[in-house]
Amino acid sequence: MSYESDTEVDVHYQRTGLVSRRWAGVIASALLVVLLVVAGIVGIAEIMKKGERAECLAWKEQASHNSIFYLVGWQSDQCKSVGVPMKGISVRR
Repeated sequence: MSYESDTEVDVHYQRTGLVSRRWAGVIASALLVVLLVVAGIVGIAEIMKKGERAECLAWKEQASHNSIFYLVGWQSDQCKSVGVPMKGISVRR
């Protein structure tokens, strides 16, 4: 089947229910952009979680050297959320 213009191609794709090559490229590009954005957000979240975990480990180390060391509520909550147990360290809310 040969076509003389892009309009004829578009009409063919409309009749057959398929997406034209032009729109297929646009859709593929949009999906790629969405995928990259989601991957970026997940990557940033993982980097932030690693930083928060490092803070908790630093606080735990400080508490082992200083008997009057304590955590405030948000610090305790942060350490729970990243899976670092802070047993034996007092928490002030």
